[in-house]
Amino acid sequence: MSVYKRGTAYWYEFWFRGHRIRESTGLTNKVAGQHAEAIRKAGLAAGRAGIAAPKPVVNFGDFVRNEFLPWSEKQYQSHPRTYQRYRESTKPLLASFEKLRLDVVSTALVERFKLSRSSEVSSATVNRDLAALRLILNLAIRRGYLAMNPVQGVQFLDEGPGKMRIVSHR
Repeated sequence: MSVYKRGTAYWYEFWFRGHRIRESTGLTNKVAGQHAEAIRKAGLAAGRAGIAAPKPVVNFGDFVRNEFLPWSEKQYQSHPRTYQRYRESTKPLLASFEKLRLDVVSTALVERFKLSRSSEVSSATVNRDLAALRLILNLAIRRGYLAMNPVQGVQFLDEGPGKMRIVSHR
């Protein structure tokens, strides 16, 4: 039985969604302690206690439009070109991942996106799109929609030395 006496009070102990719950009832009656345990379990099951239920799975396109773009517009208010860059980078990302759920986006899908996008644009542009995707998924982690970022395992493309600029004395 999960209700036991410790000192003068009854305690309960059980596991809920991988978390161990062990608390004092503060009661000296065993039956009242069992009722307190049942109330605590019901509260956890309803999501009204300290351990929150996972958020519902959302669509990638909905998350980008409804959460990421408004957040980045506010976050980068003093840097409008950064927000413009992210807004531009979301267009090819939405074309590839729009209908997928956030939790379905995997490292393999990101690698496939990187490969197909690199045949269309320069390596630097692909890297900026991947950086935007990484930021989107990190925001999803902070908001509780994901546990880990699949872009973490993707190596960005080599951009090369860039354009050579020569400065002359005039």
